[in-house]
Amino acid sequence: MSLDERLKTAFKEETKEWNAPTELKEKILNKVVHIQGGRQMKKWVVVCILAATLLIPTGAFAGYSYIADSIYGSRENIGVTQKQYDELEAKLQTAKQNLSEEEFTKWMSLLKELGTLNLKVADANGDFNFEKLSVGEQKKL
Repeated sequence: MSLDERLKTAFKEETKEWNAPTELKEKILNKVVHIQGGRQMKKWVVVCILAATLLIPTGAFAGYSYIADSIYGSRENIGVTQKQYDELEAKLQTAKQNLSEEEFTKWMSLLKELGTLNLKVADANGDFNFEKLSVGEQKKL
């Protein structure tokens, strides 16, 4: 038998006759429950704060999409700088605020057609060669 086991056995035999008052038992149990609950609550608060700090900025960053992307696909497709693309986006946002939803939808469909035609006729330098278009596409433009 190890020393720990002998001490436990001796302690049990010695305290077998002892009786604690019920008030003492209640105080001890209340403190134990209170301490455990507080720790658990603190862990949940820390976890919630950590989750919020990670999810909110990620959602805000991932949630924004450019209106100009719906016309041209992406900035790389039209070969402009980020500043120029942001200026185009600002103009589109202004139009969205000033036009009704129906007008804006119609206007965007026309811009998409124009954007498709512009991408067809533009060369690598960004110059327009309208000769690339058929007669019907030129009239449409």
